[in-house]
Amino acid sequence: MAGAGVAISQIVTQILSPPKGSSYTDDLSLTGRGGGGGDRRNKSEGLEHSAFLFFMFALGYTLLAVLAQALLVRLPIYEFYTEEQRLQPIQFLAPPSPPSSSPSSGTLGQEGIPDLRRKSTSSAVSVATAATITPTMIAETQRRLAEEEAEQRQAERVNHYRSTSLGATALATDASAMQLMMDIYPKKKKHPLVLLYISIALIYGLTLSLFPSLTALVESTNTAPDRARIFGDLFVPLHFLIFNVGDWAGKALPALRWFTPNTTHPTRRQQMRYLVGAFVRCVFIPVFLMANLPIPESTRLLPLLIRRDEVWFGLMFLFAVSNGYLGSMVMMVGPACVLGGENKARAGVKLGFWLTAGLAFGSVASFGVRALMCVRGGCDT
Repeated sequence: MAGAGVAISQIVTQILSPPKGSSYTDDLSLTGRGGGGGDRRNKSEGLEHSAFLFFMFALGYTLLAVLAQALLVRLPIYEFYTEEQRLQPIQFLAPPSPPSSSPSSGTLGQEGIPDLRRKSTSSAVSVATAATITPTMIAETQRRLAEEEAEQRQAERVNHYRSTSLGATALATDASAMQLMMDIYPKKKKHPLVLLYISIALIYGLTLSLFPSLTALVESTNTAPDRARIFGDLFVPLHFLIFNVGDWAGKALPALRWFTPNTTHPTRRQQMRYLVGAFVRCVFIPVFLMANLPIPESTRLLPLLIRRDEVWFGLMFLFAVSNGYLGSMVMMVGPACVLGGENKARAGVKLGFWLTAGLAFGSVASFGVRALMCVRGGCDT
């Protein structure tokens, strides 16, 4: 939202500023002309006015954010979600107790019937008891035995999953349960978060390699003389606003039930999905190179296929939503893949480090993307 506020401030500043060229390149051309001192003076006054307006809007937005923060920490909902929560032990399912072999429990099998009948010859009471055993009773006993055996197998499967899964997320207070999980868990995967490290670095690295180094160069395809300012000097500021709004929307998506990640028992396959999603976003590199970049048609690496501004803004919004959503999912699932409060905090710090590493990688890769745009020449700079 801070980025959206800055983008709005930039747009409002641009609207309230004195009229300049139709685009940023036009403004630069005005300063490069050999005009009189009056043109340069008017240009300087316009820049001072724009800078002052931008400073005032940014200052007002900052003060508003500080005020909102001061009010937020006093709300009951903030205290509810930030107070210390009691640690809950890991609960294992107790397998059903083995069935009793006593004849009085009604758990006789086929093999117990001959013995019981042999004993019944020495006692009239035993004969009477044996006489009450019918095929219906045997079938019922076998059915109960089968159900108990199925319940026991199910309990064993659940306990095995809880003890060996990457997502044993409960903060165990039971020493025996914690020891069991710490014995099994590290042997299963030495680096349980390596896929998430790669994913978060790739997500933000790709984003910064394209935005804004390449996207800010895209121009409107509307070249009509009477076009609106939104297709002129407001085109690039509007693209900043769309990206920041889309990024915020992507970060808010996990709050919806249909987009919430599995943080109770996340699996390796779930981590792999995030990594695949991060690689799929690389498709935006050739897509953005097919936008209306300021290079001649004959020197373009890829043909100009995005000829409508609505399509360009839609792609920019999708690019931003995917960045916010995948980044939030990775940061939410990461701490859920390790055991213990200290390990969870350490996992969050490591994910933050790899996020920053991705941003650093993206800033360097942006030069490569710009060079890719100009690989066939035609770039002025």
